[in-house]
Amino acid sequence: MTDQNHREPSANNETFNAGTHCAKVDCRTLDFLPLVCPHCHLAFCSSHAHVFYHDCCLPEVLREARREEEGTTSTGDPVRELVNQHTPAPVETTKEDRNAKAKQILAARFPVPATRERQPKRPSKELSPALKLILLKRQAVGGDPRKKDNDVPLGCRWYGRLGCLMTTADSENLPWSDKRALAKDPKAIWFDKKTVVGKVFDIVIAMFKPELLSHSHSCSTTDLQLFTIRPGNQLHVITDQCSATWDDVVDDGEEVWLTARNMQVS
Repeated sequence: MTDQNHREPSANNETFNAGTHCAKVDCRTLDFLPLVCPHCHLAFCSSHAHVFYHDCCLPEVLREARREEEGTTSTGDPVRELVNQHTPAPVETTKEDRNAKAKQILAARFPVPATRERQPKRPSKELSPALKLILLKRQAVGGDPRKKDNDVPLGCRWYGRLGCLMTTADSENLPWSDKRALAKDPKAIWFDKKTVVGKVFDIVIAMFKPELLSHSHSCSTTDLQLFTIRPGNQLHVITDQCSATWDDVVDDGEEVWLTARNMQVS
């Protein structure tokens, strides 16, 4: 029992690392991770492991040479110096160089497809009369201020466009297509089909009264007319039949224009 108890501490001492005292005489610090000098092979603490900080057997000439090699990069810390020795020098690259390389890589991986010549656009097809009428009905607003939307069923409405065209001395003799191009776009509008033409005439004059006055034109029915252009560029005067109902004189989808009575279509 006595021998076993005496040997156990000895076995424990063999496995236990108590560290090593610094070999520098005036230090003797106990260091658990001592650094061994590769020249004199003595163990030192981290503060004295460098050849400059202990009495190393390395010849003075070699020590001076090492000092010149390290120059101002020496930090006094052997661990830091070891890291510095194995750190590659940074490669100086300008921003332009990096961008050029990046563009080369992108160009190689994502080549730009060859640009095709633009083909001339095909002329847009003219809408059919039925489709034009559908679009017109969506845009149209009531023309008679005394009648609300609920007062007139959809099937009892005339849908068309209504505009005002006042000619000047310069535009009086122009063809109808040129006169039409100079005028404002006609409004999408609807009226009760059973309204008398004369009543619609009065409503239209009141609607465009500001424009008539701006041209210093009379607002009298005797000086104005409503007409539409039929196929063959034929002028169809609507107000020649003021006692007829509107749908007896005008078809759905037609453009109706308010002009001076003496205006001619060439």
